[in-house]
Amino acid sequence: MVSQFKLIIIAAITLTMILAPCSVWANNENVLTSSEQIKIAEMTTDAIVVRPLGAVATVTGLVVFVVALPFAALGGNTKSTFKTLVANPAVFTFKRPIGGFE
Repeated sequence: MVSQFKLIIIAAITLTMILAPCSVWANNENVLTSSEQIKIAEMTTDAIVVRPLGAVATVTGLVVFVVALPFAALGGNTKSTFKTLVANPAVFTFKRPIGGFE
């Protein structure tokens, strides 16, 4: 009888020690809100997919600009051609904050 009582007490204490951290996990302060989860997803997508594509677009724009440079010089619009093909993709890739698509 005494050993069963000890076994029940030990089981109750063990169960309490196991379940006690669950109350901390259920605290609303530690749970991410929907907007925070979306922001994390945007930042991850930006870092893994969009930034490398922006770098490729910048290099591709530079190559196209070099090819188009003689024609742009004849037309007198080298600055706007450079801005459109090289500068805008470079600013999009390297100057904006991560996750900021606005």
